[in-house]
Amino acid sequence: MRQAHDDYKGEKVLKSFGISVVLLVIVIVAVFCNAYYADRLYFEILDSLNEFPDTADASSTLTYKMMRAKEKFEKNTGYFYYILSRSDIQELICDFSDIFSYYRTGDTASYTASLEKAKLRLTMIKNSEKLNLREIFGS
Repeated sequence: MRQAHDDYKGEKVLKSFGISVVLLVIVIVAVFCNAYYADRLYFEILDSLNEFPDTADASSTLTYKMMRAKEKFEKNTGYFYYILSRSDIQELICDFSDIFSYYRTGDTASYTASLEKAKLRLTMIKNSEKLNLREIFGS
């Protein structure tokens, strides 16, 4: 009787340990996936911002490039919807809207300033992601 109880207790400990290991693996995979998608989001948004023309010239070619950049941005931010709850990403989206409205009105000074502000904010977001990962893994 004692042996059966000890065997049951040992199986229970092994089962608990196995569940803990599986959960730990899931958490580690989730952290790395989040880092991967954060990097991907960063580069997709940076590509979108780099496609923006340097000035708010309303020529048809630039308008086409602008619309393509806007669609690319919206597609990627929609895909990474779980990151969008962060306030810095929401502010970046507001910056993006400002850039587009300044572009449409032809306000070159505000357009250029907003474009630079968005690029700076994007760099800050990217750097904060790196810092967060370093804090998690202690490197």
